[in-house]
Amino acid sequence: MAAALAVAWRAPLVDEQLRDAPIRRWLLMVAGCLAVAWLLFGESSRAAWGIIDDHEIHTMIGPGRDRIPAAELAARVRDHTEICSPPLTTTRYRPTYYLFRLAEASAWGKDVRPWMLTRFALFVVAAVLAFDMLAQWLGFVGGGLALALFSVLAMWPEIVIQLGPPECYAAVAVVAFGWCGTRILRSPTPVGPALWGSLALAAVVAIGAKENFVVLAPLALLVGGVEWKRGRIGAATPFGRRRGVPQLWRPRPRPPRYLQLHWRPRESRPAGAVGFADDNVGVARRGLGHGGSWTGGHG
Repeated sequence: MAAALAVAWRAPLVDEQLRDAPIRRWLLMVAGCLAVAWLLFGESSRAAWGIIDDHEIHTMIGPGRDRIPAAELAARVRDHTEICSPPLTTTRYRPTYYLFRLAEASAWGKDVRPWMLTRFALFVVAAVLAFDMLAQWLGFVGGGLALALFSVLAMWPEIVIQLGPPECYAAVAVVAFGWCGTRILRSPTPVGPALWGSLALAAVVAIGAKENFVVLAPLALLVGGVEWKRGRIGAATPFGRRRGVPQLWRPRPRPPRYLQLHWRPRESRPAGAVGFADDNVGVARRGLGHGGSWTGGHG
């Protein structure tokens, strides 16, 4: 991390070159993350089934067939004890984890290669989002170095090259949650509903994959509270913005008001008249060097 900070301090030129080229910036981040992922886990596509960790997948599919038929998915989801039918005495509830595993068992079946490639792709997505998030503080070069250091931690092989741990889904959801929260808080203008929906979806996926990440729920509320305090909740709506409060209707437009002016000589003015006034506006124009005044009202 210290090396990343040092390089980021000395590499402002890269950030200047990429500031006005977002497409090039994202392409470089994707290419860099793919290179790191392939260097670390490129051989995972040649992996075979593990007897200890992967027997649950074969049990889920069942003997004598290669995959779960798509017609069975609705019934399997409805009857699964950790998705739609949890018992009252359950001590663990991971709906998104088993929902994704059922979907993969139907899509990939007993072919281990797409299972491993899916985890490789999830790692790349998490790495790209983390790269972009770190680059906001450390710069592009510093963020890349920090991500490279973070990618070699001992936890990643258990997540990427094993099919049993739920962190393969939860890790990318946690990173996506941090990315969305950072975008919302650092945005100079109020963000739209798509980013808020992505923040909520990332929290639901992470919590549903592993209950340890229930801490994301109060963090999401904290992000919402900060934006509400700033007066930016509801400001980016299709109906306009008004003091940070969501508008559910448009105010009826008032008809245009126009001003009628009449010239009245001084001798014909009523005593004490100095101009015109209604319940909203008072205007007086006197003198003008012609011995009269302007009086009028709103139309």
